[in-house]
Amino acid sequence: MKLCRHCLKDHDILTDCYLCNVPHEECVMTHQNGKIICPSCTSIFVKKPIEKKQCIICFEKVELNTLPCNHELCLKCFKHIYIGYTYTPRPKHCNEVTDWSLWPYDIEKFDEYCKFEDEHEDELLLIETFEEYVSVRDKLKPLRPEYMNTEEMIEYENERFKYDIECKKLEEVWDEWKQTKIAVTNACPLCRSILK
Repeated sequence: MKLCRHCLKDHDILTDCYLCNVPHEECVMTHQNGKIICPSCTSIFVKKPIEKKQCIICFEKVELNTLPCNHELCLKCFKHIYIGYTYTPRPKHCNEVTDWSLWPYDIEKFDEYCKFEDEHEDELLLIETFEEYVSVRDKLKPLRPEYMNTEEMIEYENERFKYDIECKKLEEVWDEWKQTKIAVTNACPLCRSILK
């Protein structure tokens, strides 16, 4: 069984953020004004109750969100201006990859493993293929503690390497998709104040 890294419960439910479309575990999302918002977007989505009024951009009578500058826009215009929109379907996000491996040892060994990886970060950062991962790991074997060279650990790393490679590819595709978004100004259309 794989547990959520945030709440340590058994669930695989991912929910897209209303604003940025990035899928996250439901346990980290907040519900604001009837919308599901990720931790990254909570600061730009005001927590005040939304009122139905006429939007000054699209002139529809809909729920308005108050910007940090205190101007109000409907949620659709707010999203288009601050996040952007695209007609291209959302690609798979690296958060949706579920083929990650479970750590086979106790937490103390995990800390030691992370420290070892940090010490050899320069060798590990530029890797792009599974074969390169294996080659670098094999060169580091003499420097690693014994448990890091066990069959169980090698299997864990192989799964993790494959996961890391898939995530890198998905992040590139995601970044390309974000480039298809239209009209991101990140500024209030009335006073031009920048959203931080």
